[in-house]
Amino acid sequence: MYVVSTFEHSISVQMLLVKLKNAGLKDHQIMVVPLEQQGENIHPVDSIHQSDGHSEVDLAGVLGTISMLVALIYGFVLPIGPIFSATLGLIGGLLIGYGIDYVWTRKRAKDKGKMKLRTEIVLLIRCNREEVFLIRSILLSFNVLGMTTIP
Repeated sequence: MYVVSTFEHSISVQMLLVKLKNAGLKDHQIMVVPLEQQGENIHPVDSIHQSDGHSEVDLAGVLGTISMLVALIYGFVLPIGPIFSATLGLIGGLLIGYGIDYVWTRKRAKDKGKMKLRTEIVLLIRCNREEVFLIRSILLSFNVLGMTTIP
């Protein structure tokens, strides 16, 4: 049987390995695989295949619509007319909304980078069916992120 678990990269993984060896596991039964951290790409427009839950054009669309309607209403009293003023309001609202969202997204990405989880470690343990309960209890005492057993 195999017990597969993931941990955040920290010194507690070293302490876990020592505890597992003290419990009777040999070196050839334990495999530790550190995962490489991948960079996060921010795309302004979500697609059908890739979505991060936030798009930079959402606020631009809302502000563009609101400013277009306000400019259309006031365009009846302005000398340039309602159609031209609505077009200018739409363009202005789109640019302002996109600018605000762009700055907000970049700031959030920088803050997220500071508080980002460190790289994970996958721990693969080969054991007998009798040892599974002991190994699972040891892993649970060391802040395991996820764990499964493969027969």
